[in-house]
Amino acid sequence: KGFVKKTVDPLQKKLEEVTTQGQALIKSAQPGSNTTGLETDLESLTDRWADLSEKVSEREKNLDGALLSAGKFQDAMASLLDWLAETEDTVANQKPPSPEQRVVKAQLQEQKLVQKM
Repeated sequence: KGFVKKTVDPLQKKLEEVTTQGQALIKSAQPGSNTTGLETDLESLTDRWADLSEKVSEREKNLDGALLSAGKFQDAMASLLDWLAETEDTVANQKPPSPEQRVVKAQLQEQKLVQKM
């Protein structure tokens, strides 16, 4: 958007000035003067500007979409890193298997919880 305001908008104003001056030249030409070349050039300039403006808008839209996707990726990555750190802590703090059946059952439940994370 900064590119459009900084570069494209001033060119739009210059285009309008050139178009206005060209049309004024055509109107002020002597009757019978050949203004076809100037008319063709003005029409070509207008068409090319319209094409450029359309491409700039399309690229701006694509960039906005890419930025949105990048933001979503960053959010997903942050969540994944949080989950990974939490899982690493949980696994690092697990105690070795116990010889007591009651404790082993609790450890199995803890292991199932880790797997569901």
